[in-house]
Amino acid sequence: MVELTRAMMLVLMDLRIVGGHGYQIMLGIIEITGGEYSVPAATLYRSLNSLLEHGLIREAPEMFQEGDDQRRKYYQITEAGVAALEAELRRLEVIIRRAHEFKIIAKDGGNS
Repeated sequence: MVELTRAMMLVLMDLRIVGGHGYQIMLGIIEITGGEYSVPAATLYRSLNSLLEHGLIREAPEMFQEGDDQRRKYYQITEAGVAALEAELRRLEVIIRRAHEFKIIAKDGGNS
């Protein structure tokens, strides 16, 4: 399985909520992260291409809307993408739990 970058994980998270095109995904990532993280366009499209190559997302031309720019591409997460996202989130959950156990970070999110 492909190792997900933070940008790839956030793209998958956004597409797990709703499919969309690049700009919608960029806005969705900002919303998901509470404004803590934004993905530059070059990083977004590099991530989309990698996710496509690995079959974690697919192009969704059926989402194309009348009046859209003909160059606009819509994307949806695949079953493999859902599995990869869930596995990555479980892995991160274990890391965060261990960080609390070792008092690397406090349970309330502050420094110990």
